[in-house]
Amino acid sequence: MFLRSTDQADSFLSHVNDTLHARHRAMMDSLWKVLTAGNMEDVHRLEALEHEYEHTLQSPFWQQSMEEHSHKHALTASARRQLHVLQLDMDAVTGDTELRRRTAALWNDLNFRISTYRTELDGGHLTKSEVKLLLQTVQNQEKREKLWRAFMKLGQEVEAGLLELRALRNSWARQKGYANFIEWKYVNEEMDPSFIQNLMKSLRTALDSSHNQIKSQWDDLRAAKFGILPSDLRSWHYEDPFLQSASFSPFTERMELSDEIVRLRKWFEARQIPIDTLLDNAQLHPRSGKSEASFCLSIDRDQDVRIACNLTADIHGLTVLLHELGHGLYATSCDPQLPFLLRRPAHTFLSEGTAMLFERICRVDNREWKNERLIKLYGTLAAITFEEKWYANEDIPSNELWWDTIEDIQGVKRPDDWNHPYWAAFPYYTTLPGTYYSYLLGEIAASQFQQSLAAHYTDWTSVEALHELKDAIWKPGASMAWSQLLANSMFRSLDPQPMIDQFQI
Repeated sequence: MFLRSTDQADSFLSHVNDTLHARHRAMMDSLWKVLTAGNMEDVHRLEALEHEYEHTLQSPFWQQSMEEHSHKHALTASARRQLHVLQLDMDAVTGDTELRRRTAALWNDLNFRISTYRTELDGGHLTKSEVKLLLQTVQNQEKREKLWRAFMKLGQEVEAGLLELRALRNSWARQKGYANFIEWKYVNEEMDPSFIQNLMKSLRTALDSSHNQIKSQWDDLRAAKFGILPSDLRSWHYEDPFLQSASFSPFTERMELSDEIVRLRKWFEARQIPIDTLLDNAQLHPRSGKSEASFCLSIDRDQDVRIACNLTADIHGLTVLLHELGHGLYATSCDPQLPFLLRRPAHTFLSEGTAMLFERICRVDNREWKNERLIKLYGTLAAITFEEKWYANEDIPSNELWWDTIEDIQGVKRPDDWNHPYWAAFPYYTTLPGTYYSYLLGEIAASQFQQSLAAHYTDWTSVEALHELKDAIWKPGASMAWSQLLANSMFRSLDPQPMIDQFQI
């Protein structure tokens, strides 16, 4: 009976893995083309392939077979885990068919508009990187405000569609028995919603004083730069439109990226972690139709992993490249013997943690760097808080909720003319809803990885330390839940204290 049950489950799962693998590869290759070329034909093809992939997961036969096998006791741990992951994947695409169709079509349309959006200013069209570069250099306050408002006009273009997306997502989640889409998203990613909320409260309790002190110091510097009072600072006086990043250095030294990439190849090769294929297949520079986002796509959950960036020739560009290489190395390091269902990170935040850890390779761990990360951390907290409240109560005026959140958490005052959908210009709310918390957990994991590896191996960038990370975190893929993966490693559990100790004044 044990062998028969096991053989039947293995046969079913083999069919599932083979089928999904082929469809996933085609779908992700199409997504890559959409994000790097920006052609409407590719958008329509992607929509069709996504529909095909979801239709496959919606198979009544698969649902019945999965339920039958899940109730059997005579299953291997791998088979049981695959069935659980399959259930989570299927839950993401089942439910009201019309709701799903409308959501997918609207998402594809908005995603295309966001990825191809350019800021119109004085007859020209600027990429996001160009806007941020100007915010670093332009001194005239009127020009800065004009630039910032032009950039944020994206919000006006997508607001109506994004509000409709929220309604569709919430309706679908409520049909499944959840309070709202965000609650469903957390549970579907094996995350307790109360864990996230309690974690954010504890972080603010521990770090609010440090953040307020650093933000005040930074505001003094920004105010002096523009010859105004700190109380007169507004969003356009900062270097990032959403204050998701900060630079305490007045000047950024220009680098020759080709030379830096050669050094990176040698650095990783010396640690027996080759990055040549990732770099050879990467698109690192802006071009027409290409998304302004930096990203890493695992096309086949094997070795076809592609990176796209729009690198600037400075330390920020190098940091972005290291971040995406972190994602890429995680993806290519999953055990190739794992079935397709399990060849992925145990949780997105572990991949983000790796990517954020790799950013630190080119950064000096000094107070200035910590201050920049603390400002970024509070930008992350604000983004998560707004989205949670925005989905939880559709009756709250969105524009007001945005500025209430930004003022409370980031300490950025709203402008006099504030009642516009600036929040809708934040792309993650459209393209990757309910995922921004992974950046928060990733920052926590990065500090924990760094501290634990340094304590055990002295140098966290040593061959031994990085291969410990590879074997303990990357290689197992999703063969177990993220909490169990950490419990089985030297890291034990997700612990915010190393990050608090690192950032706290």
